Amino acid sequence: MRARIARGLETGAWTGATAHALELVWAKLSARRLERPLVVPAHMRVVSVGGATIGGSCKTPLALATVIAIAASGESVGLVGHGYGARADRPRLVLPGDDPRIVGDEALACARRLDGVPGVSVVVAPTRQGALDLLASLARVAVIDGALQLAPRRSHLALLAVDAARPWGAEACPPRGDLNAPLTRLLENADLVVAVGPVAPSFTLERRVAWARTLQREPTMGATRLPWEHVRELRVGLYTAMARPLRFVSALAALGVHPVRHLRGPDHAPPSKELLARASRGARDVALWLVTDKCSTWLGESFGGRPVAVAHIDLIPDAALIEELAKATLSS
Repeated sequence: MRARIARGLETGAWTGATAHALELVWAKLSARRLERPLVVPAHMRVVSVGGATIGGSCKTPLALATVIAIAASGESVGLVGHGYGARADRPRLVLPGDDPRIVGDEALACARRLDGVPGVSVVVAPTRQGALDLLASLARVAVIDGALQLAPRRSHLALLAVDAARPWGAEACPPRGDLNAPLTRLLENADLVVAVGPVAPSFTLERRVAWARTLQREPTMGATRLPWEHVRELRVGLYTAMARPLRFVSALAALGVHPVRHLRGPDHAPPSKELLARASRGARDVALWLVTDKCSTWLGESFGGRPVAVAHIDLIPDAALIEELAKATLSS
């Protein structure tokens, strides 16, 4: 059901007077939520990252790439993780071995990716304020995943993540489309629009648009890297626990990988007993299961009796984004 709703929003399937009336209500309420109330300690610099659409804008990968870029400049930086689905009862650091049901799958995937990067922390809490207060004792720069703009003190840099190919999705708010808020309000609250995708954006705005190029790295199975030419020769299955898996399917197809089976789990949740049973029944059909970093947090080293390989995606910021990050994180 959730997947059908997401697909309907993405394609603008719902029309008519009722849908239009509901869209007006959504637009009014969502515009108010774009500025998240947050008290920022005076010594901190904040980069906030929001997405233009409900899923599919690569908001969290952009937040992760932002942390990595800032850390590379020598600044102390941490990530306030996206808390959707998390049940943390207190502000806490996210460690690679944590339970995704407690810290959230996206925050856990980020912590695993940042493991080994000196001085970088990922924090979650019941509230963003609690997470930011904890991070204030650990880093001078905070990257906030999932908040486009702050109030009353605005972010030092507000990034709006968009899909380079379809930046505004179905170009309407729910239920007529998948925009998080009216486009004019999104742009008013963003300092920089960042297009995410394998090729440079073709759309233009009356402002500078940065580009974060996606790079699909070779999958890993434990500590072993699997070359794509090897993966293409295998009968692979695909397990996804995300709102818009078809974009991952398209990325794999561009690499010549066409899974023989695709099991879709619920977003931000572990596989159900039914999905586990289906994976076991189909074990004879596949040599391994491909998953994303986020989806891998819900699985072990095997799924349905077959090994799991994680297909990692890196985002490479362009010069425009690096320049804006440098200006935003300079000391006052």
